[in-house]
Amino acid sequence: MRMIRDYTLILLALAMVFTVNAQTYKNVQYGNFENWVVRDIEESLIIGGDVKRIYAIGPRDTIKENKALNIKSIWATSNTYAKVAGISKTSNTVYPEKRGNGYCAKLTTEYAECKVIGIINIKVLVSGSIYWGKAHEPIDGTSNPYSKMRWGVPFTNKPKAVVLDYKSAMPNKGTITTCKTLSSSSRAGNDEQQILFILQNRWEDEKGNVYAKRVGTAIYHITSPTSDWVNGFRIPVIYGDATKSPNYKPYMNLGPLKDNFYTINSKGKNVEIQEVGWGDESTPVTHAIMLISASCQEAFSGTIGNTLWVDNINSSTKMDRLPNIIHIEDMEFFAFHGHYDEEKFAGNRFTVSICLHTDTSKAEKSDNLDDALNYQVAYAIISDIMTNTKSNLLEHLASKILDALFSRFPQLQKARIRIDKLNPPMGGKIGKVGVEIKRKRPKMLPNFKPSHKIELD
Repeated sequence: MRMIRDYTLILLALAMVFTVNAQTYKNVQYGNFENWVVRDIEESLIIGGDVKRIYAIGPRDTIKENKALNIKSIWATSNTYAKVAGISKTSNTVYPEKRGNGYCAKLTTEYAECKVIGIINIKVLVSGSIYWGKAHEPIDGTSNPYSKMRWGVPFTNKPKAVVLDYKSAMPNKGTITTCKTLSSSSRAGNDEQQILFILQNRWEDEKGNVYAKRVGTAIYHITSPTSDWVNGFRIPVIYGDATKSPNYKPYMNLGPLKDNFYTINSKGKNVEIQEVGWGDESTPVTHAIMLISASCQEAFSGTIGNTLWVDNINSSTKMDRLPNIIHIEDMEFFAFHGHYDEEKFAGNRFTVSICLHTDTSKAEKSDNLDDALNYQVAYAIISDIMTNTKSNLLEHLASKILDALFSRFPQLQKARIRIDKLNPPMGGKIGKVGVEIKRKRPKMLPNFKPSHKIELD
């Protein structure tokens, strides 16, 4: 039973270290997740003696040794090596995963489990997290688990926003599980994934206590799964008292919501970081904390299967500028689009309206057509496709036009197009039928080749 208890302590230590409130770092070091450290750690014979592979974010390397991680990286993860009562164990809930030609980070909520002496199955629930700081390996116990980590890194910049790509899966939404070794329970509820970035001004008193004023706050909770990647997602940094912001949420408040953050003071002791008030945009920044997690629940609790993918983490030093919109409305064409033979032979009247989202700041200042998205060129492209090509479906026709516009105008960020077919042949009196498509700028575009020679410049 002592062996079971010791292994239980290890699992508890690993799980409690990893489920934390979320935080995150102008190209952030290793923020594109192309570089990973592979660690092969041999677990104790009493729990199987297997060599387990876990991953860290940092300069590419392979470490085949049971030792504390010591790499030059701002990142730490919930993938940690523990040694309690002489028993070595690991847990891995953060993984590199292929994305296109590169990699991203995959964070999961799952069980860490094994059999003690090959008989008794013990498991705890662990949620994947990545954060700026360092874990004090090997983890040696379960008391005050957040003190096993040093939170934050020296930082003096004042970014306007955190920018990243993310994707979310929540296959078991609606159920929160709590699993501590031999006991497990479930309850109704929705777990949320979190991205946290806070800026602090820290100082230490003569007794070694560390205090901080919160200078900047950028915290976001993901409450629903996504169908695909959300690219270039921006979380604005709120400077000063976040509670006075119209975007304030309770999870943005000072101090710990569930557990406090820790750091090493000048005396070498691990102490709490005590947030004692709000700074403002004029307050110097000394440190930043970033945490990204697949869960926002306390230790051992979360929704099994919740998965968060993140990539391309950066900070923006520019204020957000909303794209301006160029409208070209009610363009009318006689064309030969349609599914039926009579439509392709007799033709019909169509109207097209389009909204083009683009940055007009340069044209605003220069008053020069060369600095603008030329809507005469946009009209020429639309006219060419409408009158010199044929499509069976309005959806296909609209998509062709959007592809051509994105190909021609690199400054075009997103677009909305509506195409209406007037008096369609549908066996009754119908004014029009139409389709409207909205699209953000895709990463890959087909080459646009006009069907006729038209002036594009």
